[in-house]
Amino acid sequence: MLDQPEQPTVTDPDNTPEILCDGQVNVSVAGNLATLTFTHVRPDVTKMFKDGTIVPRAAVRARIVISVPNLY
Repeated sequence: MLDQPEQPTVTDPDNTPEILCDGQVNVSVAGNLATLTFTHVRPDVTKMFKDGTIVPRAAVRARIVISVPNLY
């Protein structure tokens, strides 16, 4: 086993919520930072409530920015 530094204990004091992201994902890299953008497909509510038409739209649900080395 490689000699790796000891990792700090992980805590979740704010009870960070989980977000459903079952759509397209994009990774954009600029310099040493990577932005991960997650989407979820859901109906366009304006059309759905106006005339009952279901028109799927991909809504951005989360963006996470991390350093490029943490992608691996």
